[in-house]
Amino acid sequence: MLHNKYNVKPTDLFDGNFYPEITTDLEEIRILMISNSSHLNPNILISYVKHHSMQTAWTEQHPEIEKLICSGSLLTKNLEALFASSTGNIPFQTRLEAYITRWFNPAVSAF
Repeated sequence: MLHNKYNVKPTDLFDGNFYPEITTDLEEIRILMISNSSHLNPNILISYVKHHSMQTAWTEQHPEIEKLICSGSLLTKNLEALFASSTGNIPFQTRLEAYITRWFNPAVSAF
């Protein structure tokens, strides 16, 4: 049986301040993605960590990002676990997705 380290309640809302490891992972992910591609598309990462899948159109447009994600080089375990723990809590996941997306804004270097 897989044990999930996060315990997200149905009424919880995502707040990055409570998940410093997510912030650390996102900074590492962003650095690796920038070094491997000039195109930062957070939707590829979100789709992978949330659903363990990526749209074919995205992978065809960004094969280097697909390879990076599928290789296991990115620190995605915490993000995957947080999405798994928040299944059914749409407001939590929506805020988490927005948080991830902001990390990929070129004007943002850190929160």
